[in-house]
Amino acid sequence: MALTAQYYIEVRRGEHGPDVRRDWDVRRENTRPGKLGITFYCLGVSARRLILIGLVGGRFLGPRPRRQRPASKVFNNPIQELHMVRIIGNIKPEDDYTHELGPEPNFNESVYFNFFDPVQNRGGFVRIGNRANEGYAEMTVIVWNPDGSAYFNYKKPEITHNDAWNAGGLSIEILTPAEKVRTRYEGSALLMADPMQMQDPGQAFKNNPRETLVIDLEHEAVGPLYGHVGEPGDGNEFARSHTEQHMKVQGHLTLGSGDPIVFSGWGLRDHSWGPRFWQATPSYRWLTGNFGDDLGMVITTNGEGAGRGLFQQGDALVRIESAQITTDYRPDSLFHERLLVDCTLEDGSQRQITGQVMGYIPLRNRRGGQNTHVGEGMTRYTLDDGRVGYGLSEYLTQPPEAT
Repeated sequence: MALTAQYYIEVRRGEHGPDVRRDWDVRRENTRPGKLGITFYCLGVSARRLILIGLVGGRFLGPRPRRQRPASKVFNNPIQELHMVRIIGNIKPEDDYTHELGPEPNFNESVYFNFFDPVQNRGGFVRIGNRANEGYAEMTVIVWNPDGSAYFNYKKPEITHNDAWNAGGLSIEILTPAEKVRTRYEGSALLMADPMQMQDPGQAFKNNPRETLVIDLEHEAVGPLYGHVGEPGDGNEFARSHTEQHMKVQGHLTLGSGDPIVFSGWGLRDHSWGPRFWQATPSYRWLTGNFGDDLGMVITTNGEGAGRGLFQQGDALVRIESAQITTDYRPDSLFHERLLVDCTLEDGSQRQITGQVMGYIPLRNRRGGQNTHVGEGMTRYTLDDGRVGYGLSEYLTQPPEAT
């Protein structure tokens, strides 16, 4: 019977400082999973969301030598309780930080955090992508209100390095690698009663009022950090290296002139580095959701809705071997409103997920005359057992569909 293996990293922290343990987990095929519970995992069909984890045919997919961070920066927030973070893939805790600026003119290093409060029916995301070789960063923030209105801003502030994510009023602070991150935005944002106005960004920025927006959140891991570090020349021109992790989110939002609002919920974060053109990936559908500390999901498909994904169940990842999304759109548009996902899990069992978009904004990216449509929807998900969660549904569509 064939042997398979996994490389794992456990980070334990206590009163005497960090203890990093790296080892192999070897087991026979078709036996009970060991420390990680996954021998090989492939998430995503698009170049953006391609993640390879584990071992194939006895060959470990990494890690490769990279710039090291000093221990004082990697473990800069010691706590007194014992804690473990599981890392799956050829990644390391220090990969949470920025990396050496690559030689590619379109080198991008971006981080993204979504967050949803199920009690308030309020949520959003922040994203910053450093494109230092092009002299700027891409910065996006959005907060949807329960009535579907939204606070939104997008900037391309000038930057000259890739040493940190801090531009346009948005800053990202790694508090504990692989475990805890602080996101903070302080600045102005459009208040759009109807975010569909962003179909014409020029008019939207001209005709909507600006108000103060402060986002101050702490994102703490509720599941493993998983991902893959790619190699130059691997053909991936969108997300050569990529990680994702489900998170618990706590903090405050200040909307306009009001008092700070306590925020408590969940979300997902991702981190990509390497060359990127938004036009380099085929059309895709990307669904993320959280149902509590113990359960989350990520599903990635092609433009026709066929793909795969995973459920995060506590410290384990359960493969969705196949997923098929059926989508209801607004009439004569690319704007999704409802969705249904039929899933087949690794053990052959079936699950079904329905999604209702609660807040939507149409975004786009233009380069070289090509217009890439990115529809973002704050979405309420319901599992076939009735459990309700919240997350994001992102539909990226390339021309000729996106016009």
